[in-house]
Amino acid sequence: MLGKRRKQFIIFELLLFFSCILFAVLMTNVTTDIYQKHIYEREGTLLKRVIEEHPTTEEEVIKLYEEADFNQIDTHVLEKYGYLSSEDLKYFQDLDKAHNNLLISEVIFVTILFCVLNAAYIWYQWNQDRKLKELDQYLLAVLAGNYNLDIRDYEDGILSSLKNDVYKMSVLLKEDKEHALEQQKYLESVLSDISHQLRTPLTSMYVMNDLLSDGKMRGNRKKEILSKNRTQLERIEWLITTLLKMSRIDAGTVTFKREKVNTKDLIKQALEPINIPIELKKQTVLIVGDKKSTVILDKKWTTEAFVNLLKNAHEHTPVGGMIIIKITDNPLFTEFLIQDNGSGIAKEDLPHIFERFYKGKNSSSESIGIGLNMSKTIIQKENGTIMVDSVEGKGTTFTIRFYKVDV
Repeated sequence: MLGKRRKQFIIFELLLFFSCILFAVLMTNVTTDIYQKHIYEREGTLLKRVIEEHPTTEEEVIKLYEEADFNQIDTHVLEKYGYLSSEDLKYFQDLDKAHNNLLISEVIFVTILFCVLNAAYIWYQWNQDRKLKELDQYLLAVLAGNYNLDIRDYEDGILSSLKNDVYKMSVLLKEDKEHALEQQKYLESVLSDISHQLRTPLTSMYVMNDLLSDGKMRGNRKKEILSKNRTQLERIEWLITTLLKMSRIDAGTVTFKREKVNTKDLIKQALEPINIPIELKKQTVLIVGDKKSTVILDKKWTTEAFVNLLKNAHEHTPVGGMIIIKITDNPLFTEFLIQDNGSGIAKEDLPHIFERFYKGKNSSSESIGIGLNMSKTIIQKENGTIMVDSVEGKGTTFTIRFYKVDV
């Protein structure tokens, strides 16, 4: 059965065809009328002049004119007196025949032209249907997971442009699928790492709980085990809290504010959680540079990033060591240098220290390997960059820059 679109097209074709035929008939009639009028005007002029010159013969002239058989007129006589040329007389004598012939010619011409145009359109439509079918087969292949086909078309036209756009879309789908697989593998790896990180303190807590449950332990030993147990609980809490923060950032659900923050206040707030551990290790923290400068960023999340960086510097700096924080401001960016004179980072570990759950050879046993990764993620979200330079045994320097224009 014919589709609705095809039926509409056939009706349109028929209406167009009959409209063209009607137009041809009208034009033929108009042309014939114009020519006929021209002949009659010439005849009237001639008749008028004859009557003017011979007014007494008016009735006879008119009677002769009415009874005249133009098919019997001597052409040479008419040409001699300038009434009509032989060509004019021929058309006048065969006017009806000429009219019919002209009409038939125009109908034949319109029909041929219509057939040619219709054939061209049918061929064009067939070609478009073929391309659409090819596109449909391509989309079915893409849905089936086959992304290796190439449907790009370098011809002009909307359909060719559509094919190219569909190809681009399939490439994006392929990339998204590959990215999703990578994310799935990454998630499996992260869950495995999280499971491992949680299993260690939980195992330790089970052991300590067994020691406490027998009821024989007393005094300082009991307090020591309870203290260790609390430390492990705090470690688990910190791990879960940090992972939740990282998951929010990864999922894009965190909205970073744009507010003016004093650089010195930012550093002081980041140092608060580790001031006591720094004092216990008798470490010195020195803040130098432009302490009155300001930077546009989210204070809460940037503080979180600096806490991890300063905590890393504190843990790897020996007793009595020094941590230097340098602040520099210029029209392009605001720069923070966090420098320590600690154990440094091994050369083979430098390319990996910002990777999630990576632990270098100089990392402490308590290190989990997610703090630096989270710091880098936050800083990048704040239109910033972070670099590291370290010499093993001499210390480490982190360079953080927050750009004032997009980079």
